[in-house]
Amino acid sequence: MESKVMAGMSIPRKSIRSKGELSDLESVKFKLQQQGRRALSEWELLLLVLNYRGNRKYELEECRMLLNKYENRLEDFSQISMEEVLNIDGMTESQGILLLAMWELANRKWTNNEQRTSIRNSGDVKNILRHYLMDLSHEEFYVLYLNRANRVIKLEQLSKGGLTATVVDVKLMMRQALLLKASTLILAHNHPSGNLRPSEEDLQLTAQIKKACKYFDLKLLDHLIFGGKEVLSFADDGLL
Repeated sequence: MESKVMAGMSIPRKSIRSKGELSDLESVKFKLQQQGRRALSEWELLLLVLNYRGNRKYELEECRMLLNKYENRLEDFSQISMEEVLNIDGMTESQGILLLAMWELANRKWTNNEQRTSIRNSGDVKNILRHYLMDLSHEEFYVLYLNRANRVIKLEQLSKGGLTATVVDVKLMMRQALLLKASTLILAHNHPSGNLRPSEEDLQLTAQIKKACKYFDLKLLDHLIFGGKEVLSFADDGLL
């Protein structure tokens, strides 16, 4: 399969003279062909994506600068929206769609791998959800449904709201838990302000869900609040 991909990205023979004579893009393609994709740096991989079917050709230094804008943290870069992508100088819609799709595939593969392990503590939950809830400009609410071995059955976004609030349907959550034959639930949402302090609404909703879980013989294991890159755990802080 990989040989077909490489064949599709082959460089014309007249271009393969010496590495010093190649453009950034040709040089990176040549490196991929000779050393494999794992030998490429993050900005070299980004160069290949940004130069896919675009009228404007990006240089390697531009890719370095773009990643530097996000402090070379790929998890931060992967959070950019379509609007932000299209604000990148010369970015076409097709390139932006490709870039976002690439990041989402990578995030889902990584998250699926994480979900195969049992949840042992709030740190494990943070690792699963950080790609979804860190540095958002609006509030989102997620539920992790776990089996008796504390393995994730399903990660579900229950709601997506504005800057300060989101609406959660507790009955739908309970219905999904029963359909999935889940034993344990973990809640998580973010505060776009970065303030980790639970609001009165957060405390009331958590108590309501905990009560509903008890009625259906389910256990509410934790509720995490993401604020920027920091996380508060109700279980760790004795709030559950």
